[in-house]
Amino acid sequence: MGSGIWAARGDIRLMPGFYFPVTSHVIRLASGGLLLHSPIDFSEEMVRAVRELGEVEKIFAPSLAHVSYLKKAHSLFPAAELLGPEGLDKKFPELSFGELLGARQSIALEADFQAVIVGGAPTLNEIVLRHRESNCLIVADYFFNIHETRGFLTRPILRYASDALCKATQSKLWRKFVKDKQAARKSAEDVLALDFGRILVGHGQPIENGREVAEKSLRWLLDD
Repeated sequence: MGSGIWAARGDIRLMPGFYFPVTSHVIRLASGGLLLHSPIDFSEEMVRAVRELGEVEKIFAPSLAHVSYLKKAHSLFPAAELLGPEGLDKKFPELSFGELLGARQSIALEADFQAVIVGGAPTLNEIVLRHRESNCLIVADYFFNIHETRGFLTRPILRYASDALCKATQSKLWRKFVKDKQAARKSAEDVLALDFGRILVGHGQPIENGREVAEKSLRWLLDD
């Protein structure tokens, strides 16, 4: 993928015939170590590939929803620091976290990223990252770009539920999580204030015209 970023893709089986595509990213840090963003169900082959790249220093859960394989990732890379949004410690009281991001910028990530804590959707508490070296925006659910799927129910369910199949956009599912539109609008403004080109998503393929897609997708918040 270039710029010290690698992608690993898989699926989460939500029901028979419905496999939700998911993507994790491995990012080279300025320290030389690695950050594992939104871990998926890593196969043995994937784990070997990551270890060949170097030491995983940080494991980052980008939202309260992207945590299905957080414990497994920690067991695979137990020396890594666990980071993510506020609320993770309540979901996983058995785990020890380094920094949980709330209303302030991250200290643990600032050498490599700018972070925007997306407000207004407290059950997600998604954190959007801008990778300084590549100018990529890295998101979990904030934008979708799903084209390839498996399972006979996956496409019809995603088409109906998200209105984000085979196009780069913000899913209508995400809008349902918004409880404070003013806070969500402020976060959208903060995201668009970042300098970015590509968007790397947690579901689907990279969005090459990321700036254009973000401005269009967030118009429902900004124009209201």
